[in-house]
Order: sequence, then C-alpha cells, then structure tokens
Amino acid sequence: MSFALDYDKEDGNPDSPQTAIGVLRSQAKPYNKLPTPETYSAADKLAEKCAAFIKESKGYKAVDGIIPVPPREGKQYDLPTYIVNKISTELGIENLSEMVKSNGDRRELKNVPLLEKLTELEGTIEIVEPGNIRGRNILIIDDIYQSGVTMNYVGMLLMEAGATRLFGLSCEKTCSNDDNVSRR
Repeated sequence: MSFALDYDKEDGNPDSPQTAIGVLRSQAKPYNKLPTPETYSAADKLAEKCAAFIKESKGYKAVDGIIPVPPREGKQYDLPTYIVNKISTELGIENLSEMVKSNGDRRELKNVPLLEKLTELEGTIEIVEPGNIRGRNILIIDDIYQSGVTMNYVGMLLMEAGATRLFGLSCEKTCSNDDNVSRR
C-alpha cells in the first residue's frame, strides 16, 4: 500500500499552480545547496503532515519500522531521511534507516528513461542487516514519487530480506505525466 500526500500541481494538472504540499516540498528540498532555516521549517511541516496522515490511515497501523529511500552517497542533507527521523520520534515507530544504504555512485533518475531506471539502480542500494528486517512491517518514505521505480526497488530488497509487509508514503506525486514513459 502506497500513497502520496498530494500531487505537485493542483488537480494533477502540470499546467496548474503548485499544491500546498508541492510548495512545501520545493522549499524543503534545496537541490545541491546547503539547507537554510527555511528548508528545515518546510521539512518540519512536511514531516508533520506525513505523521498526521499515518496516524489517520488505518492501513498504516501495522507498521513497526520506518526507513527513507536511502540517499545517494555524499549528500549532506536528505529530505526523506529528515522526515523519517521526525516521524520516528513523533509516532514512536522504530527508525531502521541504518539497515538500508546506498553503496555506490547512484545518479539522479529524474531524466533517465523508464526502461533504464532499474538498470541504473541495480547494485547501488543494499540491506545492511537483513536479520533486523525479517518479519517486519516497514514503511518506506520518499519525498517525490515519479515513476515509483526507486521505492519499488527498495521494497523488493526489503522483501528479499524477509520483510512481511511494505507500505509507502511520498510527500508528492509528480504530474508531468511523462515520468513513466521513455524519453527516447
């Protein structure tokens, strides 16, 4: 079961203004810049909205561990990791961030054609301690759901490590409507 809090743009229309969630996510993700106090303020608001959604959604009641989609190596600030830390503290869900990590140079997948995304990901993320995953109901957090390939790849690794159930939550879903189509 996976959800996004909202689309990036109103009514899922790429030509519409950003939603409130889209604005917060834009402010909370500084794209290769150092975070500012405004970055953290927006990230805190997103984490609050994610936590409220989790509390209100009956399906998430079974979750007993939470992880972010692991950041690419070398990132000084990572929005999904920040959100996971906040949610874990607020809701008392065990933070399993250290159990999943990037283990290689993974490029950003935003502009990679869909058919090449999985190949780009293979071997770049690993489960560090599979024994700590076995039998768990894990929530995977990401900031943006574009094609879903990264979240699903992490989910596949978690299932191979013995996770019982997986849940996903993204802050926003892109609505360019070309993110699941090859760009060739």
